[in-house]
Amino acid sequence: MTFNAPTNPVTGQILTLVLTHDGTANAYTITWNAAFKRAGGAFANTNTANAVDTIHFVYNGTNWYEIGRALATA
Repeated sequence: MTFNAPTNPVTGQILTLVLTHDGTANAYTITWNAAFKRAGGAFANTNTANAVDTIHFVYNGTNWYEIGRALATA
């Protein structure tokens, strides 16, 4: 998966990505646009069948900064 930066964001805007894994346990790679700044380092999505991962960002006028994540929730 590749995540490009959203167009026309507004300062203070919150972006929540809900990533639902398919029914297999295949490993998928996420590529992030440079505008995404992840506080917890690289985001390793859960490679478990039907797992749900979420990651939250806030826009500061230039970049999207991670403000939280939850892995393997359902």
